Amino acid sequence: MTKNREAVYKLTLSAVLAALSVVIKLAFDLWIQTDFFGFPFYSIPLILSGLFLGPYYAFLIALVADTVSGIVLGYLPMFVFSTIAWALIPCLLTREAKGVKWWVVIFLTYLVATICNTFAIWVHFSWGGATGSLTTRLAVLPAFSLLIALVTSYIFTRLKDTRLFFEDRD
Repeated sequence: MTKNREAVYKLTLSAVLAALSVVIKLAFDLWIQTDFFGFPFYSIPLILSGLFLGPYYAFLIALVADTVSGIVLGYLPMFVFSTIAWALIPCLLTREAKGVKWWVVIFLTYLVATICNTFAIWVHFSWGGATGSLTTRLAVLPAFSLLIALVTSYIFTRLKDTRLFFEDRD
């Protein structure tokens, strides 16, 4: 693949993954509204972006996805740190999405994202709001992290062998 073609390919894939993240976030935030916690399934495309494209692209995709979803939902800038955590931590800690190590990586990432969100809720709203919802958010953390780990592992395993991401397509 030529250098220009590879750059266009990576930018196109980045746009698709950012758009998927935004659509998933908007779908869960607008259609399934909760007062105590959000469904972090928007993180699946962010995690895959780091695995397929590396930390630089993952960081940019996280910024774009958070900004675009913030335009629709109302932008609260401190929440960007949890989005960045979802994109960067998994790709910095491992290259493969498999096994117990993968679940531990996703669990740790979810924990960091929860801490970032707690800080953001404190800054944007109140300390009482941040700590009041923390127990609920921590209670769903194991189940949601296992679900996210299984889904990302499945997608990663299915796509990594397609030669779509790792080899020359000419």
